[in-house]
Amino acid sequence: MTKILEYSILVFHFLIFVLNTTEGTSGICSKCIQRGEVYCPMFDRCGIFPFCLKWIDKILNCPDTRNITIAYDEDFARNKMMPLAAAAYSDNPAPCVKKVLPAMRIVSTYSVKCSYETDSLIHITTSWVAYLLDRINWIDYNPPPIFSSDCFGYIGIDDVSKVIVMGFRGTEGLFQLFEQMLQYHRGRKPFFENGSIYEYFYNAFHLLWIGGFEQGARDVLGQATEEYELWITGLSLGGAIAAVTSSYIAKLNLFPPSRTKLITFGQPRVSDYDHAAWHDSTFPYSFRVINGRDPVPHIPPKIGPIALFHHGTEIWYPTEMWPLSNYKVCREADGDYCSNSMLLWNIMDHIYYFEVDVGEYGKNGCQ
Repeated sequence: MTKILEYSILVFHFLIFVLNTTEGTSGICSKCIQRGEVYCPMFDRCGIFPFCLKWIDKILNCPDTRNITIAYDEDFARNKMMPLAAAAYSDNPAPCVKKVLPAMRIVSTYSVKCSYETDSLIHITTSWVAYLLDRINWIDYNPPPIFSSDCFGYIGIDDVSKVIVMGFRGTEGLFQLFEQMLQYHRGRKPFFENGSIYEYFYNAFHLLWIGGFEQGARDVLGQATEEYELWITGLSLGGAIAAVTSSYIAKLNLFPPSRTKLITFGQPRVSDYDHAAWHDSTFPYSFRVINGRDPVPHIPPKIGPIALFHHGTEIWYPTEMWPLSNYKVCREADGDYCSNSMLLWNIMDHIYYFEVDVGEYGKNGCQ
């Protein structure tokens, strides 16, 4: 008993020592990382300590670098952006859109094949065998995507509320989700000088972009829209395309990021750390909403042959999404807290957002 007491006293004094470490070894998170160290949030100190269970090694995960000048507006996300994301699940998005913005007119809708055709399950097996052989330098082979799937987007404008809306359809069915996961080995596409984008999401965006969306965006954004806001949204794959679209619109100087509002739901990881850092520094109003144990925001993984990373800011509803439900404005872009702390996932949390089956809600005109 005496030894246990002595050990407890030792531990107590060690904690006091750590918490009172001289200023020379302490510092806020971002300064720690800039010095080549890691940051321990438990002790608010640089370095790894014996009782520090988690630490931060990327600046985007530092609480002191998160943009807190723009507040998350749950009413806006729930009653405006979610129905606008749902609208993309219908070939006629107008009924949903007009519930949010009655004066909105749909400029155009765009639908393209966003992956290649394939014949059979044999191709899937061949694709992965070829990939593994390529990894050990036995052959040089870049297999095509696995299934055929569609991508859909729309553009609308409201000259009364002075709002331009771009919405994108999300993943439909397990086959399309399976396709996204199986293509993890395909690689990435460079985004100018600011990192790179996961190839599947880049291809989905690019096929929509050259399939008419670029011209539609240029026509609308090229008008006298100095007083307008641009709202971009989508669920799942639609959220990924929304994130990539916002990036290109900003990079091509088609519309100022300062008047762009990006809110996505259940968005998978889209790009690498460098692109995420650029996106965070470019868009002051950017939120990723995550429902409970939704698995999709955690794919593709952060580790592996293509290290991907979320841009911020994550809004996590840990248990439910009814009005007045608790949510967290996460202080890390893609760290070990918030939704990444979940060990068990539930695919139903991906289908339902704000307690609504978003896809069916959109197909039924948001009734």
